[in-house]
Amino acid sequence: MKPPLLAFLLLAMMAAHTPGFSQNSQSAADQIDGLAGSRPLTGTECLRFITPDTLELARITTKEKGADPISWNFIANGVFTPPDASSYTVALNGQQVATTFHGSRRRVSHAPLIKYDIHIDNRVYLKLGTPAQIGDIVTVTTTGWGTGAPAALTATLTANRRNPAIHVNQVGYPTVGPKQAMVGYYLGSGGELVINATSFRIVNATSGAIAY
Repeated sequence: MKPPLLAFLLLAMMAAHTPGFSQNSQSAADQIDGLAGSRPLTGTECLRFITPDTLELARITTKEKGADPISWNFIANGVFTPPDASSYTVALNGQQVATTFHGSRRRVSHAPLIKYDIHIDNRVYLKLGTPAQIGDIVTVTTTGWGTGAPAALTATLTANRRNPAIHVNQVGYPTVGPKQAMVGYYLGSGGELVINATSFRIVNATSGAIAY
């Protein structure tokens, strides 16, 4: 057995037996992002904070051959039209807040050749007029976004949430080697995520102590 194949099999076994890697225990966001090789089912959706003032709504949709998607379809005749502002409302801790559409993207995430089974990964980005604080709960309610689209999605801003905008080597670093990470995220028609922060901290998730 070749070493690369052996390493791949070992990683697959670790994923299959490590708590949190089971698709049944994963959050909807983890499934949509394809963590541990997961393939989310059509209709899987989630809402999460990318930054305290940037929300991401995600939903997996499908379509019939030769037809348009029946939900979250903001493209007609090749032209993108953002959802009308009257088609969604955003509430922070139960109070409606001003929000603007900030971007959208979609891609085919699953398209087998033997059997027609298209899965479309859709993302919509909204910008809060006022940034949320740790512990705040946001609810996005939509209308007219198509058949089967959820009426409301909820998320809580937590300090230790998994954030897809933070990219770090999860295999490991040499003990005396440099440690590097990158912060960045693509917001589709909204372009690259703007990072306003000029400093950072690495915090021990268990104790809360600042490690760097």
